[in-house]
Amino acid sequence: MTGEKYIFYGNEWSYFSMKLCAALHWGGFAFEMRRKTIELTQWLERRSGTHRIPVLETPEKWIIDDTTPICRLLDGRISFPSSTRRKEGLFYPSGTLGALAAVLEEYFDEWFPRIVVLSRWSTEEENRTVAGRRLGQATAGEGADPEAVEAMSETIQGWGRKVCRALGVDTPESAQAAIAEMHRVLTICDAIVSTRPFLLGSAPTAVDCVLMGALKAHLFADPCELKTLPPQYPNLWRWFKQNDPPLSATSTTAPPFPLLHCADSEPGMPSQIDCLLAEINRPEAWVDVTQANCVALKEGRKAFNVRIHGVETSVLTRSYPEHSRQMLIRFIEFHLPNVEERGRFVGSLPSRVASILEKKSATERARL
Repeated sequence: MTGEKYIFYGNEWSYFSMKLCAALHWGGFAFEMRRKTIELTQWLERRSGTHRIPVLETPEKWIIDDTTPICRLLDGRISFPSSTRRKEGLFYPSGTLGALAAVLEEYFDEWFPRIVVLSRWSTEEENRTVAGRRLGQATAGEGADPEAVEAMSETIQGWGRKVCRALGVDTPESAQAAIAEMHRVLTICDAIVSTRPFLLGSAPTAVDCVLMGALKAHLFADPCELKTLPPQYPNLWRWFKQNDPPLSATSTTAPPFPLLHCADSEPGMPSQIDCLLAEINRPEAWVDVTQANCVALKEGRKAFNVRIHGVETSVLTRSYPEHSRQMLIRFIEFHLPNVEERGRFVGSLPSRVASILEKKSATERARL
């Protein structure tokens, strides 16, 4: 199926749309992005069963709406040239490196978006205005009446403010803590890509795809961040410019990446990733909120209170993070079928991050 075109519906200012765009580009697929406009909404949501973007239409006319299973599907369809001798996946390479890619992807999928949502919709008026106008035009469609575009822009900005409240980043204290976390993560990523082509080595994995989504859709697109972040993170800016994926590709190409992800001097897990793992292992952050959300789902609560970076925060209970966590657990079991190898991998992770892979479930009350 790699010789036929994939179509995804979304827009270029959507975090997960651009994650998928990067995956299709690096995987060498023929693809096209189509904006989800008002005109397409009813048809697309009826076919996909969701209002979320992106939605991918495969050459078989399958409709899939979650970038994590999409990336895993695409990984098995990539056509590598015989000269690479590659017999493993690109986005989830064999062994512990692929498991690590999945764990890091989970952090950037489920936690980092709250930061870019904040930076777009809460902290800077210029970001809100520009993003609202862009998304209003993209949703209303080409040739839409200016009043319709403005109305759509206002609606989208209102939605953005609601999302900030739901994710617990709507107060000055919580916003300050979230932005500080963003800078810590970007500092680590900037250092990593100064020494290797991609975060885990010489080829992109799923975590590179989602990092590209964050940069392309938000941090290197919104006007305030575009003014300030590239000078602060020059290696990350260079990495982005070198790898910035197009919004379409007319033909299938064989990915040019070599057999091994890691540099020869760093077999196994790249040591620099330890800094990133230490960051996502911090207390009162991703793991603690994920666990509190799991408990709230089990107890049937609509919201829960939790300390995030020292700030007492009210967060809306959501079923998807727990669903995603369970998918991650199943993937690790499938990817590392040997119990001893899986145990060594989990044991190598910082304690809080490792607890994400525990099999406790909130499915009694959660709509998964």
